[in-house]
Amino acid sequence: MIVEIADLWTSNESARAGLIDVIAERSHLVAEAEGNVAFASWASIELPNHLVLIVTWVSLDAHEAFRSTEAFGAWVEALGPYLAGEPSVEHFVP
Repeated sequence: MIVEIADLWTSNESARAGLIDVIAERSHLVAEAEGNVAFASWASIELPNHLVLIVTWVSLDAHEAFRSTEAFGAWVEALGPYLAGEPSVEHFVP
């Protein structure tokens, strides 16, 4: 099992609100993916334009397989307009 942590940054509070909304609306694209165990998003208190996505996968291969699906393309397309840059993504093991 692995945990993926993605750092997301927005440029302003309006974009932050839009990103939070689109994550809520489209989280099923990730949560229903084969190999997904859990999905959560958290907004920073101290840094209002910072959010993290925490996704647990059965394996790194499962995450990589998801990245080649239409659902992943739709996910990236939905989030893209609200991001201030490319997300930083890391994978962790327990």
